[in-house]
Amino acid sequence: MITKIEPITKLKQNRTAQLIAELFWDHDRLSSGGQETLNKLAKMWGVPTEEEMVGTDTHLDDLPSDTERKDEN
Repeated sequence: MITKIEPITKLKQNRTAQLIAELFWDHDRLSSGGQETLNKLAKMWGVPTEEEMVGTDTHLDDLPSDTERKDEN
């Protein structure tokens, strides 16, 4: 049972977005259900999907990264 709900910090939000973006490197290896779930997560967290990245000048480097962390939480 959850007794305390902690707000999502900007750091955790950025880290989650980074991990979702990294999963797109294996997008073609995922099952169709896994691809659908990844696309849903990406849309929920504001991460560009595989289709949205095609034909754009956006790179993975433009997304939040581990090096931008200010603390370990």
